[in-house]
Order: sequence, then C-alpha cells, then structure tokens
Amino acid sequence: MSFTYETEIDNKMPFLDILSSREGEGFTTNIYRKPTFSGLYMNFYIFLPVNYKSGLILTLLFRIYSICSDWTKIHCEIGNLRNCMLKNGFPSNFIDRCIKLFFDKTFPPNIKSVVLTVPKKVIKISLPFMGKDSLKIKGNLTKLAKSYFPCCKIQILFNSGKRLGRFFSFKDKVPLN
Repeated sequence: MSFTYETEIDNKMPFLDILSSREGEGFTTNIYRKPTFSGLYMNFYIFLPVNYKSGLILTLLFRIYSICSDWTKIHCEIGNLRNCMLKNGFPSNFIDRCIKLFFDKTFPPNIKSVVLTVPKKVIKISLPFMGKDSLKIKGNLTKLAKSYFPCCKIQILFNSGKRLGRFFSFKDKVPLN
C-alpha cells in the first residue's frame, strides 16, 4: 500500500476545491482551481431552458459562499465568476439578476411590521387565454394584488372561448314529438 501527500507552499495547500491558507494562528479558505482550468461552462445560447442556465450560476454562487471564509474573498470570487460567465456568453443583466436572487434567498429581508395571522382570501379570476399577452397580464395582476392587497391571494385561470364541443353535438337530438 502506498500513500501520497502534499506539502504546503507559501502557507497554502489545495484540497479538492478548497485552497487552505495559514495566516497567523488560523486558517482561511478560498476556491481552488487547477492551473489547467479553462473557465468553460455552458454557453448561454445553447438550446436549454433558462432555469438550467440560472441554476448553473446559483450553484457556483453557493459553492463560493460555502467555501470562502470571508467577505473580501467572496466578493473577489463573484467577480471572477462574473467574468467567466461573460466569456461564456451570459448577458450581464442575467448574471446580476442571479446574484441578486441568490443573496435575496440567502438573506431574506427582515420584515416585522405586518404579521398576518388570518389565512389569505383566495380570489379567482377567469380570463381568456390569448398567448404570451395573457401571461404578462397574469404577472402584472399578481404583482398588483401582492402590493395593494396583501391579505388576498389572486389565482388567474385561463379559459378558451372556442372549444370543439361547442361546434359539434356528441348526443343525438331527441325529436320534440
């Protein structure tokens, strides 16, 4: 049986994805990348759902947040991630939205002014489905309801005005006499 080992160089030693550094009497950690790391991830313009693309960024952000030991290292690594994603064709505003989403989920706002103890009243609205415009209207109505009526929950239901069953009768008509 043989064992391998590494010795630290300049008070730093890589282990898996972590670069451990000895500083004073303690340790700090940062992301470790091999010298052959190319920065190649998925290209933004491949044919995949958008949630896969945002999931990649959110996963890498979670990795950074979990491994880095202080906020200056986290900030530096997020800048590295941002540059890497830009090289992979990701739009700047998409990357910024993912970063904001990650930190909003990690550190939710502390709202203690209003505490609702009563279940929200469900209001159902039925609208005709007209394609993408209907989805935009649904989003706008939901946002308005959340901001102006926090005690209500709006459910938008779509219906189709023209159904095949209205054009054809599936039952035989019974004569009147």
